Amino acid sequence: MIERELLYPIFEELYEIFDEDGLLTFYDNYQGITLNIPKRLYSTKKIQGKIAEMKKLGLVEKREDIRKIARKYNYSERQILRIIKNIQ
Repeated sequence: MIERELLYPIFEELYEIFDEDGLLTFYDNYQGITLNIPKRLYSTKKIQGKIAEMKKLGLVEKREDIRKIARKYNYSERQILRIIKNIQ
């Protein structure tokens, strides 16, 4: 049983998110490792591939399509347009 009041603040937060079993699994797998968490959830290279597929299917033709993609993957419309331009 974990003594929550003795945990480092980061482990307290992880405990709240994952519960005790999740925290212990995380700790067992990553103890001693410095983690750098990217700002974005999705890989830029994989997003580029996804957009290339969507472009082939004609799913990124309208401005609204670009806006939806940008929101969904947490990119700006300008970044999505740049990706599309690089695909051409």
